[in-house]
This record gives sequence, C-alpha cells and structure tokens, in this order.
Amino acid sequence: VVLELADGEFEIVFCRSAAVHDGRFANNAWLQETPDPLTKLTWDNAAIMAPATAKQLGVEFESVVRLRYRDRELSLPVFVMPGHAAGSITVWLGYGRTAAGRVGGEAPSIPGVGVDTYQ
Repeated sequence: VVLELADGEFEIVFCRSAAVHDGRFANNAWLQETPDPLTKLTWDNAAIMAPATAKQLGVEFESVVRLRYRDRELSLPVFVMPGHAAGSITVWLGYGRTAAGRVGGEAPSIPGVGVDTYQ
C-alpha cells in the first residue's frame, strides 16, 4: 500500500526511539534488546497507527506501507496500536544507520537495523 501524505489528510509524527534515542545509541545491543514501553518492539521501527486508520487504509498488523511525502518515500511495517490517534502515523527516528558499528550496522559488511526515517 502506498500512502500519499497530502497536507491535511494524515499527519506523520517523528519521535525519538525509547531504545536508541535519535540513533546515537544504535550500536548498543543492550538498548536494542530493550522493548519499547508501548509496542514492545525491539531491534526495529514501524509505522504506528490506530486501528481506525489501518482499516481506512486497508492495511493490517505487519503489512508493509510505503509512506510518501513530497519527493521522499520510505517503507515500514505497520504496527496497529489501540489508543493511537486516528489519522496520525508515528515513526521512530534513530534506526537504519549505516555507520553505527558492529551492532547497529556498518556498511557494507553489517546491515543496518530498521529503516532510516531521517530521509
């Protein structure tokens, strides 16, 4: 599913990860193992949305959605979270690094963890 984030239709909220913050702790395996307080996700980020938003978009938990805004695009798995605001999609910053080190990713030999949402 490709989701065009046109002005006013949906909002996208960028948040620092509870585990790796803004990416500065991406090379710390202990923090990567720490479950997010709300989603319990580890070692990854996702497009977090309300059940109503997921239903409106026709997506389910773990399906992949491509978020497109202006000329930028990224693909993330969907995490449907009850209690999340409808019409809003939350993505975490700090993942998808290519120069984080042996744990968090170091191009080209060690793949990055998660998706780079800074793009």
